[in-house]
Amino acid sequence: MIATWGDVTAFATLCEIANLTVPSTIVKAQRLREVAIAHTVEPPAAFMGMSDDELRMWIDQVTIRRLSSGFEQAIAPFEAFLLIEVQRSIGPELEALVQEMQPRFDQVAAPFVDAVTTYGFTARTTSDDVIRMADDKASAAWRGTETFFRDAQAIAAVRQQISRVFDVSPTADEQGVYNGEGIDYSVCFAAGDSWTDDGRFYLAGRTGGTLDWFALASGGLRLNSPSEVARKVRARILSSSEGA
Repeated sequence: MIATWGDVTAFATLCEIANLTVPSTIVKAQRLREVAIAHTVEPPAAFMGMSDDELRMWIDQVTIRRLSSGFEQAIAPFEAFLLIEVQRSIGPELEALVQEMQPRFDQVAAPFVDAVTTYGFTARTTSDDVIRMADDKASAAWRGTETFFRDAQAIAAVRQQISRVFDVSPTADEQGVYNGEGIDYSVCFAAGDSWTDDGRFYLAGRTGGTLDWFALASGGLRLNSPSEVARKVRARILSSSEGA
């Protein structure tokens, strides 16, 4: 079951802000939900032109309609079933959304990975450290990391919300995450096998916090779709079972 309608609406807004295609499944579901909600509310009336008796009659009609129809009581189960339908059908569009973001991510990730692997930048590197290198190329590469963090974080936010809102890989069940602990999203951004599900690629080792992009970049960066993440997870499980 996906989160809530508030989460779905927030996700659609996040896509719009990032200039990404809002999945048509969400657009259709939102329209249906608007129709259902509007059906529980009487259309606006020209109240100022009503006589006292006409106003009383209008109020009586609305009251009777709501009491007899149970429209409002029908909205909750309708919304729940519609969320389930969204969950069942949106998978291919989530894959397409990640594919839409991949070229953007590659563009900003490539120079960042090059900077990390060439100059050994880490999360502990400071501007003073770079100045002491006395290397103009290293200084330029260090300045370029700001561009990466600005652009990559926006893409990463959408990717993480894809899994959080729609419960696609990586999921809490896959990682055995319960009791409010955070999901480790490092697998979403790893080009190879340099990812974990225990927070080692997070600053201070805390999932739910900030990813250590420098540590991740040392093994290569790639934006992975839910199906690609699922394959990585299955491959690691298989490898572990064979090595046991």
